[in-house]
Formats: sequence, structure tokens, C-alpha cells
Amino acid sequence: MSIFKRLFKTDKEPVPEEVVMKAIYDNDIDSFKNCIKQYTPEQIKLNSNPDEFSALHIACSEGRSEIAELILSEPISETPNLSRINNFYPIHACAMNGHKRTVELLIQKGADINVQTDPQLYSPLHSASFAGHLETVKLLVKNGANTNLKNYRDELPIDTAERQNETEVVEFLKKA
Repeated sequence: MSIFKRLFKTDKEPVPEEVVMKAIYDNDIDSFKNCIKQYTPEQIKLNSNPDEFSALHIACSEGRSEIAELILSEPISETPNLSRINNFYPIHACAMNGHKRTVELLIQKGADINVQTDPQLYSPLHSASFAGHLETVKLLVKNGANTNLKNYRDELPIDTAERQNETEVVEFLKKA
């Protein structure tokens, strides 16, 4: 019995998408590196459906910075500014979950830190502020995030933090 049949508990060989997603969710770097050897960059990127998250979105959402770095590097070479439904970028995914290291990686790779979702107009700073991720908020501001962008509620990131009772973020943004 193949390793895949045991791993996925099925008689069918898994499709590349399943193997890539499992490696990301399990944060299995070795399995992900094997995917790079076995599959084409397009198969690894998971870009066939623009209404679903890409491999980079998933890695960022889960805080898998090492896998995200592999996705952004040769031979895969995904862009850090990959838009999905509602103009949702990978930087939104990691900012809203407080994955500071992954946000930092995306910034280093050229991610747009002021991109806003559509129609909600949430920037990564709004997302991190909403969830109270102070260290991520500090990183975004340090790297030039615009504290004056407004969302669909006509809120600045500080207003979003205040609405959520994220007092540490509010205090930091008052001084920013």
C-alpha cells in the first residue's frame, strides 16, 4: 500500500492539491519540499479557482511562515500581492490572525501593506486592530501602514480596535 493510501485512508491516489494542502495545514516542511520536487509550480500555487484561497493564503492564515517563504521563492515564485475574492490578500490572512513573522515575511517580499478588501475596505491594519494583535499592529505601523484609512463603517483602525475593546491597540495607535 502506498504512503498516500495510508495517509489519506483511501484506495485512490490523492490529487496534488490535497497533498499540498495537507502539508501546509500540518506544517510539514519535508512533505511540502517533496511537493516542490513532484509537482509543477502551478499545481502547488492552488490558483485554479480565484474564488478559493491559494496555497499562499492558506499558509499565511495558518502562520506557516517557512512554507510561505518556499511559496514566494524559486521555483514557485508566487506574488505576495495575490488577490482573492473581495480583494483579500495573503497579508490580510496573517494580520487578522496575528501571525507577525508571516506578516514580516510578506512585507520583505513586497506585499502592499495598505491594500483594502472590497467592499469592506479593511486594510491589514484594520484586521490586526480588530483582533487585538498588538505586535502585528506595531509591525505594520513601523513599516508604513496608513493609520488614516477608513473602512466601510467610516472607521479608522483605531476606531475598529476601540469598537472591539482592544485597549492596548487603541493606546498604541493614539501615539502612532
